[in-house]
Amino acid sequence: MFGYKNLSFSKMWVNKHKPKKLEEIVGNKKVIEGLRRYNWKKPLLLYGPTGVGKTTLVEALANELNFDLVEINDSNIENSRGIVQSHSLFGNRKLVFIDNVDRIHDIRTVTKILKESRNPLILITSDFKSKRLATVKKLCQKVQMKRPTSASIIKLLRDICEKEGIEVRGKILKWIAENASGDVRAAINDLETVAKGKNSIGEEDMGLIEE
Repeated sequence: MFGYKNLSFSKMWVNKHKPKKLEEIVGNKKVIEGLRRYNWKKPLLLYGPTGVGKTTLVEALANELNFDLVEINDSNIENSRGIVQSHSLFGNRKLVFIDNVDRIHDIRTVTKILKESRNPLILITSDFKSKRLATVKKLCQKVQMKRPTSASIIKLLRDICEKEGIEVRGKILKWIAENASGDVRAAINDLETVAKGKNSIGEEDMGLIEE
């Protein structure tokens, strides 16, 4: 039993319990339904606060659409024209995405990619007001992700506790969810900090989290 519990904590929970399907994403249901119906005539600029699940949403979307997910970043942007204009080796469509696009050094090449891509393209940013994105915004369909409610985060945390075999006492999950202020990733990390190595958690464990 002890060895099994160690195994269950061998991987960070934020990765271990990452959604694989769109219906598993916390909050932003209207955004999800809109992406399912999107015609991909324009690239998407997905923006919202840190930790709301933007990258996770893109990964789940690629899974549902059976697209091969290809990331462009500073290390491969010089060769990106070939990436965005070709199909995958097995004939699948690519879903090309650029995470933290506001931090990409060569923003001019990003603009060229937006104009030349033959594959669906999603850009992600947590800094929608960045002046570097002025041209990018004009070329993209803009989609905002908002912070999920505390109630939806509580449900997620409770589901994780059930999967990990952890009993929940009192209002500890409510406190974690509210303390995270809509940051799903932070809430899961805090839950792991509180619950690691335990069979049950309660309000007496709140002090383990630094505010």
